[in-house]
Amino acid sequence: MEKEWERRLRLAKATKFAEAGRAAGHEIQARVRWGGSQQQQQRGNRRSGSGVKRREQAAPTTAKEFIASGGMERLERRAAFHAAKEAIQLEREFWLGRLQGWLRTVDRDYARGADYVRLTLEGEVKRLRRSLGIKQRDEERRAKTRERVRRHRAEIRNSGS
Repeated sequence: MEKEWERRLRLAKATKFAEAGRAAGHEIQARVRWGGSQQQQQRGNRRSGSGVKRREQAAPTTAKEFIASGGMERLERRAAFHAAKEAIQLEREFWLGRLQGWLRTVDRDYARGADYVRLTLEGEVKRLRRSLGIKQRDEERRAKTRERVRRHRAEIRNSGS
């Protein structure tokens, strides 16, 4: 038979474990809240970064904020993310100049397959310029529009005859 004091001791231990579990649950909820609650809806399309955007969070100033923020691993991940983003930006800037240089000499360097090389390089340059936020010059945009209109009118004339 179990004695009364043994039963109370077992109940007290179970209560302490339950309280510790609740405290851990609250700590986890605080971490999740600190990491994901600062979101705002952003408008735009796929190129302008539509959807939910997280605001940049300040570094923790107290030990409790440090723990709630996810600790050192979270800070390391954030630092790695920013370093990767900066490295990607630098690589894009470097390769844009090189690809534009190759694009200028594609007809001279490639006797066979020049069209394929030119189209591939033009596509990459266009993608890099878009991702770097470099807009087309007005003259280029207007020239392309005029060319499209000219081709469309020629197509209409050819299909009508």
